[in-house]
Amino acid sequence: MTAGRKAQEIKARVTVNFDQLPIDKREEIATMKEDIENYINNTRYTGDEWEGGRIPVDITIYIMGKSGDMYQARLFVISKRVLDGPDAAQSVTWRLYDDEWNFPYSRNAVFSYQTIRFDPLATLLDFYMHLVIGMDLDTYDEVGGTRQYQLAREIWQLGSSSGAPGYAMISEPGDFTRYNLVTELGGLSYEPFRKQIFAYYVDGMDQMATDPQRGLQAIDNVLSDMVRFKNSLGRLMGWMQAWLDAKHQELADLFAKYCDKAGVFIK
Repeated sequence: MTAGRKAQEIKARVTVNFDQLPIDKREEIATMKEDIENYINNTRYTGDEWEGGRIPVDITIYIMGKSGDMYQARLFVISKRVLDGPDAAQSVTWRLYDDEWNFPYSRNAVFSYQTIRFDPLATLLDFYMHLVIGMDLDTYDEVGGTRQYQLAREIWQLGSSSGAPGYAMISEPGDFTRYNLVTELGGLSYEPFRKQIFAYYVDGMDQMATDPQRGLQAIDNVLSDMVRFKNSLGRLMGWMQAWLDAKHQELADLFAKYCDKAGVFIK
């Protein structure tokens, strides 16, 4: 990571879309964007001094309706990794979508980070922020995000114990669910893919500013390793598929002029 220390790990930019709400109900959530941004951007998720710049995260919350005092919402999270090089280019690391989120909310709400008490709104945000930090750490150090994935699992357990929607343990292998995310990311059998993500960034993306051909060759090699690993599993992985889905545009742009691009895209 780049030099310097900051207390917080995340730099979140929040958008709240409430077009589905009646106009007379929109004033009630007028401060939600600012309330959530203040919460995430002022929370220390790792408990340690954070080395380097904050992780850029775009969060979009779609308010789909309201029943009683509970809002129904969908959550979309995009996190990025700042690459080495003079232009500080960014690479998308996660695109996470969650469509099962119910929570109460009051204008000018103040949240506090809790690891032992479930909060319908803040707990889900904490869950995904730990995943974001874990993936960011994995791109700088082989399986460096393990502790963050463990914390995400502990937070998932808060929701599961509360019986809240979206935290069920029952799901099909490969489904993109909260349970599958923390189970797969914390599993030893999936560590090879996490190490390949590290190589993708350190050997590949971080080289693009100084030696593009070397970086592209490294990425080509990593993609081959990823395909072999995926085939060796004999089953789907929800989080791995999500990561690959997040990279398709980046890969298309990277290999547009690569001499062996046909071999890359046939993978």
